[in-house]
Amino acid sequence: MKKVISFLFIIFVCIGCTNQYTSLELPNTQVIKVKLAVTDKEQQQGLSYINEMKGYDGMLFIRSKAEQVSFWMNEMKFPLDIIYLDKDMKVLEVFADQQPCEQTCEFVTSHSSNVKYILELKSGDSKKVGIDINNIIKKQ
Repeated sequence: MKKVISFLFIIFVCIGCTNQYTSLELPNTQVIKVKLAVTDKEQQQGLSYINEMKGYDGMLFIRSKAEQVSFWMNEMKFPLDIIYLDKDMKVLEVFADQQPCEQTCEFVTSHSSNVKYILELKSGDSKKVGIDINNIIKKQ
């Protein structure tokens, strides 16, 4: 019984854990490790307030439904490429080299209302690995 209670406690505590990762295969067949942003809190914070990505290559935001989305670079410490993907992980739009801002930030709004995933990579990485419109990113 103690083991069951301990297990349930661990599950309960980890429901709010934010250190979930997955691997993605890019169009050039390179596999990268990305941090997942699933909860509202994770998605609101994103990569803000960190100085660099250590041990992972980017962040994958998973929306609860496909929709038009807007992102901004508030409180970021480094530039990013923002890639909007549909439910099949097909690239809809690439916004390269989005610069950090502190007070007045412009939104990076998708033209499509079918965005289910948002992939953020270090600035220049989307070009380096050949990400382009209509490419498919594969979950590993």
